[in-house]
Amino acid sequence: MDKTLALLNQDLTVPAVTEQDVSRVLYQLVMQQSIVVDSGKVYIFQQYEEERLTAVMIAKKLQMPRQPFPIEDELEQAQQVLGITLSERQKQAVRMVFESPLSIITGGPGTGKTTVLKVILYIHGLKCKTTLQLMAPTGRAARRMAESTGNDEASTMHMALGLLGGSDYNLGFQYLEAEFLNVDEVSMVDMHLAYEFFSRVKDSARILLLGDVDQLPSVGAGDVFRQLIGCGLIPVTVLDMVYRQGASSNIPVNAKLIQQNRTNLYMGEDFVFVPCQGTEPAAEMVKKLYLEEVGKYGLEQVQILTSYRVKTAAGVVELNRTLEDLINPPGVGKNELTIGKDVFRVGDKILQNKNTELVSNGDMGIIQDIYEDQDGNPKVQIQFSENRMVRYEREQMEMVEHANAITIHKSQGSEYPVVIIPCIKAFYTMLKRNILYTAITRAKYKVYLVGDWNAVCQSIHTDDSGKRKTVLGQRIQGFYYAEQKQKAEEMEQLKLAV
Repeated sequence: MDKTLALLNQDLTVPAVTEQDVSRVLYQLVMQQSIVVDSGKVYIFQQYEEERLTAVMIAKKLQMPRQPFPIEDELEQAQQVLGITLSERQKQAVRMVFESPLSIITGGPGTGKTTVLKVILYIHGLKCKTTLQLMAPTGRAARRMAESTGNDEASTMHMALGLLGGSDYNLGFQYLEAEFLNVDEVSMVDMHLAYEFFSRVKDSARILLLGDVDQLPSVGAGDVFRQLIGCGLIPVTVLDMVYRQGASSNIPVNAKLIQQNRTNLYMGEDFVFVPCQGTEPAAEMVKKLYLEEVGKYGLEQVQILTSYRVKTAAGVVELNRTLEDLINPPGVGKNELTIGKDVFRVGDKILQNKNTELVSNGDMGIIQDIYEDQDGNPKVQIQFSENRMVRYEREQMEMVEHANAITIHKSQGSEYPVVIIPCIKAFYTMLKRNILYTAITRAKYKVYLVGDWNAVCQSIHTDDSGKRKTVLGQRIQGFYYAEQKQKAEEMEQLKLAV
């Protein structure tokens, strides 16, 4: 209340808003069911109900009788057939999944989450022979999961759940029929999406949630993955040994150091810090490195990741604007289309920013052709991964943007061979550990950090993870133990009756 009053009366000599004024408005909002006040916390009504009901559904799931499968023979067979040797911790993760109706595997990049999932899917095919569904919050993450596991059943959560975008629903959607459900990149799942997911799952379904809890939380409300892990009731296996980049890679080593609040990062050919003082010099260096790396490896192999979208030369908008003519200059015979202030050309790298039936929010593509139909209407052909060619009308081009630079938030669920990251004092509100960690762990082979070392250190030392105002974990505990108590009382009454 004190903070609210201070903000409302800021710069006023005589306060215009009193505590009684705020209380009266809050009371009216509660009566209108616009907000809910619970244990001193103020919620938007919908968010309160989604958090509460999700906790109820998870607690109910955890109460269900366990039907563990003995899988030791299949575990050995899977490793032989797939040519995989699992560590004891990874084997523990596999066993856990077949012992529990709901389980979690978490770990940083390269710790073998995908390898473990391959084994789980193989054993599921041998032992269970029931339907399965793989999904992820973004199209890129879903396709990466499909490619890495060899399973074509992966889709975005929105497509799998019949969510067309925002709060729109596919009215013909059928509830999930799969008996085994795997969700990857769960750190990106917000409270609304979690509610929609758990409300569409069959009671008998086995659920596996995978992700990296140290990455950025969801853009939307909630901190679902961290809360699920923290509730202490869901079986969790933490994978912490790095396999993917190799023992000599500095990327996973530095990722771990950052999580340990240590700034003694290891530098080398695969992890480079380029000092620059000031926003403009840093932006120029970022563009220079980008042009050099694209020249070596190609446009789709290099990505600039930045904390800010606007208001700075090192933000997404300005970097894309100034890079466009450098990376893909106009030329004779190269068609282009102007949409507002943006000019799109054949050869541009673009990012989809809205879910559709054909393309997912976060998908990247290359413009292959710009032309006019027989009626003079402009059309744009964009090629996405897996050689998916999608045609856009002029008005649909509002759903895409240039993607030489994208925000770190947009990069979640993706990987790039080379990543270039500006880190400067001007980003002070975004200099946070999980943002930096998420950015560098998008790189498969090489990271450039460009800017001020003090800004890098500030990012590492600023940990605001777990500070979102959510009590999902506590609610799960409350409903779970209340149900346990009720069952115990019913059993006691039954004994007395007998």
